[in-house]
Amino acid sequence: LVVEPVLKTLACGDVGKGALASPEVIVEAAIKRLSKPLFAGKKVVITGGATTEKIDDVRAITNFSSGKMARALARAFYYADADVKLLASFETANEPFDSLKFSSSSELLELCKSECEDANLLVMCAAVSDFVPTKIDGKIKKEDVGESLNLSLKRNVDILQSLKEFKCKKIGFKLEISNESALKSARSMLEKKGLDAVCLNILGEKNGFASEQNEVNFITRGGETLLPLVSKDEIAGRIVELAANL
Repeated sequence: LVVEPVLKTLACGDVGKGALASPEVIVEAAIKRLSKPLFAGKKVVITGGATTEKIDDVRAITNFSSGKMARALARAFYYADADVKLLASFETANEPFDSLKFSSSSELLELCKSECEDANLLVMCAAVSDFVPTKIDGKIKKEDVGESLNLSLKRNVDILQSLKEFKCKKIGFKLEISNESALKSARSMLEKKGLDAVCLNILGEKNGFASEQNEVNFITRGGETLLPLVSKDEIAGRIVELAANL
């Protein structure tokens, strides 16, 4: 394993390629070298984080998604030798893979359409708003609305539904807050949106939005694989292995 030197100010005062790579970069390279190249030569697009939908020019509707699962997935696919493109609403500096930033669901949709043209797999892990406000220009002033403010919301475009025409494999994420009808809902999503797999996540005390752990039921037309509660990095690694067989 050879980790190339990086561009920095050297001991002699010149700026050039000759400095030792950071410990994080060396560790990333070692992990990748020791991992199975399950996605060598394949492009994997991963979306993650929360969308932000503007109410006016100073306020917005968003959600509690941290993007931790998406980041873990991007790293896991990178270790599996994939050409990773992470579409994220969160900070992605110093990651060893390419990333693009989005804010709103409309921005995310346009990025997905562009990146899925030559992708082999799309992993839709972003938490997209189901409803979006009718944006008002400027700032809503409290003096003008009185004691209460009524927002007009409309059903948002379904990004996965909009991407059905693309030939890449697709994995969607489904978040539920209770076990009741969760599996039925996930299977309906699988069929309706033409997905190859759905990762069903039941929200609980130990696997909340900012948690370092997760529990996922990986659902395909052929069956289910329950991935018990472990770190999100471990879950991501198992999802990569399962995705390689789609």
